Amino acid sequence: MTGVRQISPFDRILYLKSLPELGELSSEQIARMAGVADEVQFEAGETIYEPGNVPSSFYVIASGTVDLQRTDGPVQTFGAPESMGFVEMFAEASNTGAVAATDMITLRFSRQDLLEVFEEDFELLQNSIFNMAKYHLSLLRQVIGGTRRGDWEQVVEIPEGRPFDLLERLIMIRQGDLFSAVGLEAVVMMATSMKEVHWSAGDVLWEPGDPSGAMFIIVTGEVEAHLDGDESFHAGPGYPLGNLESLAHQPRWYRPVAQKDIIALRADHETFFDVMEDDFEVAETYLKAMATGILSAQEAVIRAGGKVVPDRRG
Repeated sequence: MTGVRQISPFDRILYLKSLPELGELSSEQIARMAGVADEVQFEAGETIYEPGNVPSSFYVIASGTVDLQRTDGPVQTFGAPESMGFVEMFAEASNTGAVAATDMITLRFSRQDLLEVFEEDFELLQNSIFNMAKYHLSLLRQVIGGTRRGDWEQVVEIPEGRPFDLLERLIMIRQGDLFSAVGLEAVVMMATSMKEVHWSAGDVLWEPGDPSGAMFIIVTGEVEAHLDGDESFHAGPGYPLGNLESLAHQPRWYRPVAQKDIIALRADHETFFDVMEDDFEVAETYLKAMATGILSAQEAVIRAGGKVVPDRRG
């Protein structure tokens, strides 16, 4: 790649600042991100990573194009300002390989460096979660119609005449992928902050366009969520109803109607972020859970004949 110019530290900051996913960050935060980036160049035809090999870094494309080959779909070609490897890196799973389609210049961020930056500046972590939720939501809108969500089994008896106590809440939320993998103190903090809510069969939980900001983990009952047109999806115990739009700072986008009496645990995302800030282990686990969900949604979109961009990083 003779004659390819290097990206100066100042140019890195300007380039990262121009990316939609990072545009709302301060100059100091952008500089912190640029400080942990390595410039890596690839020649046309060079393999960046192979399907099944989990990348330990992700790459922001500064120039050139890349061919992404999925094991479950066709080759897709992407260029700047897309990125590659972020979702696979945090999901610790991959069904995608990347090969330089032309000579490329990229900015590489290692997983370890990113986690250290996120721990030092929690707003950077929040920005990543916001972008991942926004991307996941865009995928989910394409494939959620006609599906059923939620797979908890009833592991505690539903109390009559009183709310769930702390132990019952702990047992229930430990069933989820996120809270089964983090320390007891963090789970107690989250369980204590949740509020028990009830709806009767036939109740409308909210209307499209209503403000979000909280998720409702269904404990018992069933919801039919009406989408645009005639489509709908069903959600039962364990499903975090309203989670993604709240994290993505977007309004409600479907009309959930209780099919049976519902008991749910309401979790405000500000409280959830407080838990993550106090216990970074929760943040790491949540990044993995979100990335895993995105991979599943990408696969569903591809099976339905759709096209996905590589990923959406923080």
